[in-house]
Amino acid sequence: MEKHNILYYTWGESCAADCIDALRRAGCQVYVSCAKRVQYDHDAFFMEQIAEECEREKADCIFTFNYFPDLSRVALQLHMDYYSWCYDSPHLTLQSLTLNNSCNHVYVFDYALYERYAGLGVETIHYLPLACNTDRVRKQIRDYRDKREAQDRNAYEHEITFLGNMYDDEYNFYDQIGELPEYITGYLDATMEAQSQIYGMDLVRAMLREDICNTILSKVKIDMGPDYRDCGKDILVSMIQKKITVTERRRLLTVLGEFYKVDHYAAKESPGLPVRYCGYADYVNEMPNVFATSKINLNISLRSIESGIPLRVIDILGAGGFCLTNYQTELPMYFENGKSIVWYESYEDLFEKVHYYLRHEEEREAIAAEGHRIVCSEFTYEKALQTIFS
Repeated sequence: MEKHNILYYTWGESCAADCIDALRRAGCQVYVSCAKRVQYDHDAFFMEQIAEECEREKADCIFTFNYFPDLSRVALQLHMDYYSWCYDSPHLTLQSLTLNNSCNHVYVFDYALYERYAGLGVETIHYLPLACNTDRVRKQIRDYRDKREAQDRNAYEHEITFLGNMYDDEYNFYDQIGELPEYITGYLDATMEAQSQIYGMDLVRAMLREDICNTILSKVKIDMGPDYRDCGKDILVSMIQKKITVTERRRLLTVLGEFYKVDHYAAKESPGLPVRYCGYADYVNEMPNVFATSKINLNISLRSIESGIPLRVIDILGAGGFCLTNYQTELPMYFENGKSIVWYESYEDLFEKVHYYLRHEEEREAIAAEGHRIVCSEFTYEKALQTIFS
């Protein structure tokens, strides 16, 4: 890997320290910028700050998690490279016309998303799975266990854990759409119910006909400005996918909570769920310990992640936890079902596998160990950054 002088812009992302550490261990000089932004785009003062920092620190490139059009503009102006690694999905700033800037090297973890942009002729976008700092996580878990009583050091603290938000709050934009014609409401309800039963296929995008899309858009103000592609349909798709995620997570946790001990970690409690709310688990200091001490870690992916492997799955396996996840089409590229991870393909399949793996501890722990081995080999920051800067 080439040794760069990097301006790393951080916006509070949870994995900043892990990435910066890996860059420095690879021999790069890293200057961390915390420049303040007032607007998500066309923030002149922010761009001035970044440009001044780049010139002062003699940076030869800019690096961020997620894509910032203003940083691409600065890099283009200063004849630098801009490296962006996106871990949010959807990530609407990818609709910016600046995405085609020649300075850009933009990486997304969802191959279906990569294919969609590549199909539009965007040559600056690439595919790259997300990563985990397994060295830090292993040390942290050892320290955590050393502090426990000797007889409880390796004991499980949780039966089933789900770590993730429910999105049943003000960010559930679908429920804020104005009154729609009855036939459209029925059509969308049927589409969402069908999608909730299907994994590995984006049914919503295929079913959102132009006439229905136009009717909804007449009631929703979507205007990202002249520097963005016409992305009304993409935004509607993501709103519907989030609504499906809300319904799916509530439905699954409700049924599981009636039969098993389910612990839920999230930024806020969701009323009415038969689970134990455990509060927020900090990404660096608490999350790995939760995963390592749970018999089953449940992943219910955001439906806006079409094919990719969510960071949550990699984090669970990176902590040595057993991961039971919904099927994603990229999972078989790296993992074998029942050998290094377990995925479910229907609600019934999920309940059967929960019942089985709670009662087969040795098999469960062997699967977790193999999943951990694969993440330590294939999903490291060192390997990912080598790809980015090659």
